[in-house]
Amino acid sequence: MRPWTLLTPLVLLAACSGAVEPQGEGDPSSTSAVTSAPPPGEQLGHRTAPEVPPPLVAAPKEARLTLTAPTEGAVVKNPVAISFATVGLNLAAGGPPKAGEGYAVLLPDGQPVPEGQPVQRSEQVIHLDDGAAAASLTLGPGAHTVTVQLVDGAGRSYGPALSATVSVTVNPELVDEQR
Repeated sequence: MRPWTLLTPLVLLAACSGAVEPQGEGDPSSTSAVTSAPPPGEQLGHRTAPEVPPPLVAAPKEARLTLTAPTEGAVVKNPVAISFATVGLNLAAGGPPKAGEGYAVLLPDGQPVPEGQPVQRSEQVIHLDDGAAAASLTLGPGAHTVTVQLVDGAGRSYGPALSATVSVTVNPELVDEQR
């Protein structure tokens, strides 16, 4: 039997396995084989499913949002008191979405959020996920808008139809009253 007949299958097996032989003995820097562990959850063939948010529960068609304070164009002092009322939608604590329920998010100098999109949390965005219908916030001097956006229990927007925006001017020199 010819020696290359046995050597050929071994060379092919080594080439197909992706293993690379070290080029110099005793020299760890001469190895070019790279190994890595599988990502967590994929070890031993197990895969983790991506987290799937609960389905969006549509707001009732009769649902409405009305800002009760401050009034449009008001000159106010800090902290600015924001209050509102809903019709056809009960304000409730955040959690799993339920039909006919939701909570409000205050977006200082923000815009209404498209329906179904989550309203991200930040220092400026105030989630009233305790079901409150009023809150106070501090704004810098000058002109501002405050948008109140209704969201489902998971914090996803019910859309521009269930938002309201008011324009105010913060006057730091006001002392006793909001006008």
